[in-house]
Amino acid sequence: MSNLWLALILLGAGVWVAHDGLAPRPAIREARGSWAPVHRVRDWLAQADLPGVTIWHVVVLCAAGCMVGGFAGYATFGVPVTAALGAVSACGIRSAAA
Repeated sequence: MSNLWLALILLGAGVWVAHDGLAPRPAIREARGSWAPVHRVRDWLAQADLPGVTIWHVVVLCAAGCMVGGFAGYATFGVPVTAALGAVSACGIRSAAA
């Protein structure tokens, strides 16, 4: 029975991928001199329905999360490796939540 569910899930994913690839997309006019990563972040923010959030908000929140995570890792264990791991994980959590 589990193979049937797996097959149905894969079939649904395949149909979704095919539809996503075949569906017409609206024309997007890129500003002249636009940098691709900036355009992708703006698109990501628009898809997340965050109209008031700018790229600088995301950068500041990631930097603050890194600093707080690094400080928490160092204050908890007192080892520089935990500070680095805390900073990296806090930045990843903050960017995923933003």
